[in-house]
Order: sequence, then structure tokens, then C-alpha cells
Amino acid sequence: MLAAALFDIDGTLADTTLLIREAVTQVLGEDGITPSEEEMRKGWTMTALERMRLWARSEAQAAALTARYHERYLARHDALIRPYVGMRETLHALARRSVRMAVATSKIRLTALRTLDALRLAPFFPVVVCEEDAPAPKPDPAPLLLAAGRIEAIPAETLMVGDGAVDILAGRRAGMVTAGAGWGALDLAALRDAGPSHLLAHPGDLLALFET
Repeated sequence: MLAAALFDIDGTLADTTLLIREAVTQVLGEDGITPSEEEMRKGWTMTALERMRLWARSEAQAAALTARYHERYLARHDALIRPYVGMRETLHALARRSVRMAVATSKIRLTALRTLDALRLAPFFPVVVCEEDAPAPKPDPAPLLLAAGRIEAIPAETLMVGDGAVDILAGRRAGMVTAGAGWGALDLAALRDAGPSHLLAHPGDLLALFET
């Protein structure tokens, strides 16, 4: 029986698609780089630095692009993020069922907390594991195991919810049940091919997985 849930942020808890696209394309454009759609999809679930390495000609340029990306992301954040219909209500329902919840994201802490606060989701998550906290990002299971440990959850009784293949792979490697967030997936085919335990169309579909 499932007793806990871990959530990704981008494409899972929050619709940040427009924000990320704008921030990425603008900072790259300033360096004369035009990303293709394939490149955007490839980098979508990476850390910001890993994403910029796809286009940078040096590590110094990647670091500079990443810093400017975070600046642009924060500057346009409140205007461009969107909630997913039913997400907050679903989290309320899970909390009422005493489901322990945490976040496992590849975002840096500054941007992760900004998004959770803006959408009034922070109270649901006493633990937020970010890029700075784990030795390696997803699909390594380390962020998930760290988050589960901090909420005293048993991996086999924990659901990992995410919109990317890396979320599903990390969850499987951590010994968890996995749920694909089909409502926010940029590449639904890749998410399906990753083989989640459950592929969900709406946030409310999570409730059926925690029925007693």
C-alpha cells in the first residue's frame, strides 16, 4: 500500500513551459544561438547547467548562460507560470489521507521555492530536495532516496510522480512505484516509453492510487 508521494515540479506540480522556453531562447539568442525543438526536448528535464552545456562552446560559457537563465527565469516567473487544474485540490485530498509528501527536483532551491510559493503549494511539502542537495540529479535515484528518507518513507511504499523519463527511471532505480504526469509531459511518447507503473491524464487521477 502506498503511503508517500514524491513530486517533480516543472510539468508536474506547475506549468512552467512558457517560462522555461522564453528564458532559454532569450539567453541563447543573446549569444547568437537558436535552439531546435529537438534540442529543447532533450534538455527539458536536465538541470539548468546541463541544459546549457548542450549549446555552450565552453564550460565558462555554460556557466554564464546558466546564470543569465536563472535571472531571466526569476524576472518573468510570476507572469508566466500557471497552475494545473485540480493540482492543489488533489494535494489537499492526499494530505487529508495522511499521505507524506515531498519534492524531488533538479531545479536550484531559489527557483524551486519561488514556484511552490507562488502557486501556494509550499505548505504541502515539508521537504524539498533540489539540485544542491543530492550528489547527482535524476535519473540517479539519490534525490528520491534523500527525499524519502527525510519524510521517513519506505521506498516500496512511495510513489514518484513526474513528467519526464528521468523521473520514471529514477523512481524505478529507487525501488518506488512510478506515475507519469501525462498532464504536463512535453514528450508524452518518451514518458510512456519509460514504462511508468501508472500513466495519468489528470492530477486527480492520483487519488485512486491512494484509496484504502
